[in-house]
Amino acid sequence: MARKLSGQDVNEGHAGARERLRRDLEARGVDSLFASAVLAEVEIDVASAESRKAILDGVEVAYRVHCGGREELGDAVRDLNEVARLMEDFAGELTKLDESLKTLSAFLTRMKTCVNVKVPSRLH
Repeated sequence: MARKLSGQDVNEGHAGARERLRRDLEARGVDSLFASAVLAEVEIDVASAESRKAILDGVEVAYRVHCGGREELGDAVRDLNEVARLMEDFAGELTKLDESLKTLSAFLTRMKTCVNVKVPSRLH
């Protein structure tokens, strides 16, 4: 005699199916946190093997895309850090140049007052 499934039996069936899917995804190399997060959002048809395979394939592909994006993000962060370092070095060199120009300006002003020669205010 076939037993009718109650709402609790269906939920337990879904929970067990989710756990089996999570283990299968981990066996395919998918991180368990990623698998759990995705499976929490997926409607699971516990009776269909076709649906099960589609879920496994889809989540595996999504994880591979996610990992690829994470690698690209890592490259972008490294590039950004390199640009920031170069800009800091450039700012340091500009500061040195500014200090040198102030020293040169002070020296020329002093020379102008010592020699007492009429020199235009612009030297360039």
